[in-house]
Amino acid sequence: MDTVTASAPRRPNRIRVSIGMTVHPDTVDRFDRICDRFKLPRGQVVDKMAMALDTAISTGKLTCVNGEACRFGRTDVPSVL
Repeated sequence: MDTVTASAPRRPNRIRVSIGMTVHPDTVDRFDRICDRFKLPRGQVVDKMAMALDTAISTGKLTCVNGEACRFGRTDVPSVL
C-alpha cells in the first residue's frame, strides 16, 4: 500500500494513492451519505473537500465544494481548524 505523508512531494502523474487515516465514526457515516447521494467513491469526495479547503486557505476567500468562489464573497476563513 502506498502511503502519502504531509512531507511527500506531489506526484507528477495522476495515479490515485491510498492514504490511511483515523476518523470519527460519524464522519464515516457522513461520507457514506454523501457518496450514496452523488454516486461517488469516498476518494473523490475527499478530493473535492480538500480542494475547497486548500483554495479557501490559500486565497483567504471561502469557496464552494465545486471550486468556485463563494457567491456571497465571504472571507471569514478560519486561521486554525
